[in-house]
Amino acid sequence: MWRRAFVGAALSFLLACAVSADATADDLTSEVRSDAGRYAFIYYANETTPLAEAGPNTRTLLDWLGRMRSKSAAEATDMIESDMARFTATVDAETTDIEAGAARALGVAIIANTGIRDGHYIAKLPGSNDFAPVAVSPDERSADPRLESNPLDDRRVLRDVLLDAVSRIAADGRPVVLVVKSHGSEAFALMPRSFVDTSRTSFDTIHEYVAQIDATGKIPNPPPPWLTPVGVKKSDFVATLEDIAETRGIRFRAVFLEACKGGVGLYGVTNAPDDANPHPYEPWRLPPRVDSFVSGGSELMEYSNIDYARLFRRADEAGDFLAGFLAEARADGLIIQQRDDYRRYLVLLWFAPLAAWLAMIAVLAARRRLIAT
Repeated sequence: MWRRAFVGAALSFLLACAVSADATADDLTSEVRSDAGRYAFIYYANETTPLAEAGPNTRTLLDWLGRMRSKSAAEATDMIESDMARFTATVDAETTDIEAGAARALGVAIIANTGIRDGHYIAKLPGSNDFAPVAVSPDERSADPRLESNPLDDRRVLRDVLLDAVSRIAADGRPVVLVVKSHGSEAFALMPRSFVDTSRTSFDTIHEYVAQIDATGKIPNPPPPWLTPVGVKKSDFVATLEDIAETRGIRFRAVFLEACKGGVGLYGVTNAPDDANPHPYEPWRLPPRVDSFVSGGSELMEYSNIDYARLFRRADEAGDFLAGFLAEARADGLIIQQRDDYRRYLVLLWFAPLAAWLAMIAVLAARRRLIAT
């Protein structure tokens, strides 16, 4: 009798689990399908300014490095100039693919330092095929000379420009997919390639600093005052996303922080707390209005990490931009943390009572055998 009761209860329980799991899968599918064709896509490219457009701080630094007979100075010069060329070329190529592949229904904003320095970004409204410049003037900008060439490294510019873009291409409240492309680190979501502030130092000081690196093979620590980090800290980046989503009443269905070590300290890749990032985020601590976070985890990133031409083909095949975006991110080996990841643990919790019951039955059966013998 107890065996029949046990089998019946187990089958009922497993059926309930299956129904629950199917409902969860259906919920996720319907969530994506409900927004099909109704997305806004923002491409925020904090590219390194090319040499021809570089500001005085960068030009002064390159001049000083060029005057030094130093292996370290020569390597630094090559690294900076290569970054200028490669980052700009990558953003130009990806912009071309985005403009060519974006569906008519998709609202798109392409934001890059080159345009923002001239007071505009490029946008396509939902229902249109035409990209056009949109004038924008951030309320405030940092006076730090290191950000003159890269204004998108400024948190205030990040907020003002994203708010403007959302108000135009997601004015109807449609969900947003955001890509933020930048140099980054464990503590910073966005930062320039070089931290050197030439207004706070001199040629002789930097020459002595570089000579010390040549002699020891090590970078002095802690860094001098003229070499302190600058940019948007990860904690400020998260706060800015929450602010924009709340202010405009939208959701970020996916946020891709395309920066080196983009996932460290955010949404699942833990690190030791420090002054810049005292509370590392866990996967289940996504901001309330961010559904998916995409990154390279703790890895260094290439200049191009997602194939936009293929992404739009995937989106066309799926009939849904978000589905195409996430499928391409997975295909490109990126890490995706989703708000709904916690549901898999709920399914496991369904089995916990059954496991306890099976253990109890096993104990009772063993006890009966002992009594019988």
